[in-house]
Amino acid sequence: MKEHHPEGVYYLRYLKGKKRVWEPVGSDAPMALLIQRQRETGLTAQKAGVQIVEPVLTGRDLGSAIDEYLANVAVSKSAKTLVQYGYLLRVFRGLCTKPLEAITREDILNSGIISLAVGTPLHGRAPPHQSPHVPDQLRTPVAAEKD
Repeated sequence: MKEHHPEGVYYLRYLKGKKRVWEPVGSDAPMALLIQRQRETGLTAQKAGVQIVEPVLTGRDLGSAIDEYLANVAVSKSAKTLVQYGYLLRVFRGLCTKPLEAITREDILNSGIISLAVGTPLHGRAPPHQSPHVPDQLRTPVAAEKD
């Protein structure tokens, strides 16, 4: 009997040079198989001498990318980690107005979510472990300051 896990995430596993790569392809089994077949067809065409041009993804929604990432986190991390990542990514999503492809490292650093993650004040607001509006499971312990 086959087990079915709708919450699972499918991966393509392959070697890139000498490094093993695990590429998430989503939680939809037919779509994962389609992507696998496309990759296999592309590799076969490359071996035959056909030049392959990778498609450029445009307009991917930040929300769907976050949902996909959190689905991957749910499989490999603890529930507490999932809640904390989800909170920080929801904050970032609310602050960021750029399309997914235009987001840079500086955008993430300037958004202030890093300071939320380490428990320092963000633009005059209390960090999550001090805010009365944050559920207990999102609060993070802060080391006591030494005099």
